[in-house]
Amino acid sequence: MTPDPTTTATAARRGVIVSGHWIVDRLKVIDTYPSEESLAVISSEARANGGGAFNVAKDLALMNTGVSVSGIGLLGDDEDGRWTLAECARHGIGTRQLRLLAGTPTSYTDVFTVSGSGRRTFFTMPGACAKLDEDAFDFTDTTVSGAKIFYLGYLGMLDGLGARAARVLERAAAAGLRTAADLVSISGDFGATVRPCLPWVDYFFANDLEAERLTGVTISGLRGAALADALTVAARRLVSDSGVRGLCVLHTPEGAVAVARDGAVCRQGSARVAPESIKGTNGCGDAFAAGCLFALHEDWPLPAALELGISAAARCLLSAASSAALTDWRQCLQEARALGFRTDF
Repeated sequence: MTPDPTTTATAARRGVIVSGHWIVDRLKVIDTYPSEESLAVISSEARANGGGAFNVAKDLALMNTGVSVSGIGLLGDDEDGRWTLAECARHGIGTRQLRLLAGTPTSYTDVFTVSGSGRRTFFTMPGACAKLDEDAFDFTDTTVSGAKIFYLGYLGMLDGLGARAARVLERAAAAGLRTAADLVSISGDFGATVRPCLPWVDYFFANDLEAERLTGVTISGLRGAALADALTVAARRLVSDSGVRGLCVLHTPEGAVAVARDGAVCRQGSARVAPESIKGTNGCGDAFAAGCLFALHEDWPLPAALELGISAAARCLLSAASSAALTDWRQCLQEARALGFRTDF
């Protein structure tokens, strides 16, 4: 069963609070990726949600979970910031602790996708998210105090918080919230920022590359059962050595592994999505986390939580935008089960 590191009183709570990266993705499809001082032609462009907080919040809404979602974070006092607030209102996401900053742009990422290959290149503006600090979090607010889970993503990339993210997670736990945290694959050594946070994290999410960098376990280049075995070793280290206090969930395109504080281990292969159906991988890790978080919020058994996470990620592959393909969680499960899951993981 899914481990419950909380009290009975906490288990009676409802709702998810999401914080961290609120980013606007500017999606551009181009004919070729140019060399320096060369030209490429943009054939289409769109604006979409991006970043852990924005993606998870919107995914939970689009999956019709029935769980209330509220946000904490910083936006620029600009068109992108106002568009973000309007998107939240359209999907029923609470914004009382989403603040607009004058003189600072809303964080955004230009995503260039080559039409023929699907390969993507990213240029990001840290913007308002880089100024998020501990003072932005009010865990006594009535929109937060009755919630069940507090999600913070992405650790290691919140410049204004840095290692103080551990203090934010500690405060959330003291307020009676289950805590969840996620990473993003950035260059440099993020371990010094991330490791102090882990003893305050009930549900920790990371991909294979991030897990390898945090633990030193060799994961790159492995496939199938060998990959699942290595992820299990890494997850156990993150629980036993680094102190993740509830559940460590590691994911790859081939599947996911979860290791609980009580020693329980669960593996789930990915859905067999046809390559020709894949439009992009933007937001798949966040969709996976959103599916798992909903299941954990509802205290589902651990295998069911991983299955829903994998199913949400599979649905996310059907669009180049982070959340555009997400639909009712029941449909996500039904479609993934119809496709079938990998059995060699």
